[in-house]
Amino acid sequence: MARGEISTVYQRVSLNPLPKSCSAADKIPPDLLVTVQDYYQAWHQATQIEDQGGLWRYYYYNTEEDDKSGWEYCSRQIKRWRSLNRARLLNILDHRTQVELDLIDGDGEAIYNLAVIRTTLTRYRQLGQVKAQAIRQREKLTWAKRGGQWVITASQQEVDGYPWPPEPLQSSMQLQLLARRRWPEISTVASGQYNRQRAVSYAARWWNDFNPQYKRFAVDCTNFVSQTLRAGGAPMTYVGQPRGWWYLGSGGESDRWSLSWAVAHSLRWYLPTSQTGLHASEVESADQLQLGDVISYDFDGDGKWQHSTVVVDFDAYGQPLVAAHTVAAFRRYWTYQDSPAWSENIQYKFWHLPERF
Repeated sequence: MARGEISTVYQRVSLNPLPKSCSAADKIPPDLLVTVQDYYQAWHQATQIEDQGGLWRYYYYNTEEDDKSGWEYCSRQIKRWRSLNRARLLNILDHRTQVELDLIDGDGEAIYNLAVIRTTLTRYRQLGQVKAQAIRQREKLTWAKRGGQWVITASQQEVDGYPWPPEPLQSSMQLQLLARRRWPEISTVASGQYNRQRAVSYAARWWNDFNPQYKRFAVDCTNFVSQTLRAGGAPMTYVGQPRGWWYLGSGGESDRWSLSWAVAHSLRWYLPTSQTGLHASEVESADQLQLGDVISYDFDGDGKWQHSTVVVDFDAYGQPLVAAHTVAAFRRYWTYQDSPAWSENIQYKFWHLPERF
C-alpha cells in the first residue's frame, strides 16, 4: 500500500499553504490528492461557519435512494462539535490536522478506495486558560470521478466502542474462546499507592500509539485504560480464570488476559464489586473525579457498556478531560457529545480509584 501525508493548518479560518509533495503521488492521481487536501480544508472551515455547502459538494448522490450516511455522519458530527464548543464557552484558536493516506485499491482511472488516519489538534481558550485537545480517527473513503470531478461515493468511519475495521474480527472470537483456555493456577494481589500522575503520563505517551508489550484489540479502549491504571500502580488480581483483573504476557500470541482487562462492560461491573486489588467507588458527578479515575459509557442507554476512558486533565470549569483508544483521544471533553456514538439515551458511570489498594 502506498502511504501519503497531508498537513493542513487553520488559524481561525485562515489557511496556511499546503505542501505540494506526497510520497503516494506515484500511486494516487495528483488531482485526487489536491481534492483530498481541499476536502479536509473544507471540513475545518465548516467547523468555523454555519454554512456546510463547501463540504457538501464533495459528496455525490445520483438518486434519492442512494446511501447518504457518509454525508449525514459528516454533517451531524460538525454540528455536534460546534454545539459542544458553544456550550463550553470555548474560543477556538486554531486547528492543526495531519492526514495519513493508505491506498487500499483503485482501478487506475476513476475509482480509488483510501484509508485515512486524521489527527486533529484543537487549541482553545476558556476562562483565560489555553488548552489543546487531540483526536485521531480512522475512516475509509471511496473517491470516484463524476463529470470530471472527484467526489466521495461511499465512506465508513471509526466509531467509539465499535470494532475497526467493521468486519468480523479474530480478536472478538478470541474473547469468546476465553472459557476454553487453560488458566494459570495462581492468585496474587499486590498492594500499594496509586500514582495518578504516573497514570496520566502513561496515557500521554500512548494515547495515539500502541505499547508493543500488550496485545492490540479492534476495540482497544478498555485495554488502554487498564494499561494506564496498571502504570499508575493498580494491582492485578490473578484468579486462574477469565475473572479478576489481570494481563499475562508481553504482546505475543500466547498472551492471556481477564475479561475486565479488555472489555468495557466487564470493567464497568468489576470496579464496584471487586473485593481485592483494583476497585473503585462510584461518585455522582464527573466533577468529583480526579486524575487517573475512570468513566464508563453506555452510548445507547440499553445496559450494554461500550466504552471506557481515563481522566487526564480538567478544563477551566473543573470538568474532566479524558484519554482513550479506539478513536484515540487526549484531553477530549468527557461527555463525548461530539462523537457519532453519542445519543440522548447515553448513560455514564464515574469511578473514583482509592489512593491506596
